[in-house]
Amino acid sequence: MSTQNSINQLFNNNSKAFGDTIEQQYQTGSYKRGEVFLKKVTNYVLASDAKILDYGCGTGRISMMLGDQGYQVTGVDPAVEHIKIAQSLNHLPLVNFQVLTEDTIITSIRFDAVVSSSVFEFVPDAQQYISAIDNVLKPGGVLIISFPNLFSLWRVYAKLRYGKKYNHFKFQKHLLSKSEIKKLLMKNNFRKLEGPQYYESVFDHKGLGFLNASRFFGTLGVWVFQKK
Repeated sequence: MSTQNSINQLFNNNSKAFGDTIEQQYQTGSYKRGEVFLKKVTNYVLASDAKILDYGCGTGRISMMLGDQGYQVTGVDPAVEHIKIAQSLNHLPLVNFQVLTEDTIITSIRFDAVVSSSVFEFVPDAQQYISAIDNVLKPGGVLIISFPNLFSLWRVYAKLRYGKKYNHFKFQKHLLSKSEIKKLLMKNNFRKLEGPQYYESVFDHKGLGFLNASRFFGTLGVWVFQKK
């Protein structure tokens, strides 16, 4: 079995647990990842009817949060079970979901923005992934993307404490420094607008969310780039 098939199987096998966790966070107002991405989109994508691609949409909650704001959203993900859950939860006419396969070609639409949360580190080919985003994004379009924070103490602790139980760590193929991230995107016709803003750690649930902004706690960093 290829590495990518193993990753897809991992997410398919855990899709219900993953989806349940996201929904619980969303319903209790603690889905910080969604809040971070929604704020970035509303800050940088001014047209209320903008077309947005959620690349690696998971169970679709970020897509639906964007759809609630009037954006036209297409969510794609290689995990079939993720898409099934997203479709079952979705009741928004402006949001649609589809399985992303090697044969999926999105050529008829050019998007005003692409959002991609916790995807980069799992893709088999980083350059191919960035090129695919470049191909579907309009000139001047915005890319809002997350990368793992290599300096997060919580990430280090979680990997040591839970690494054997949550084996997604071993599938993270691309872990870049800030300078490497900027170099990769600039090489591919993007300019940096903002970032990184760090978020998501144990402090999300302890009333200490402000600590996530520190590079030593937030496990992920969100960046905003613009296609030249």
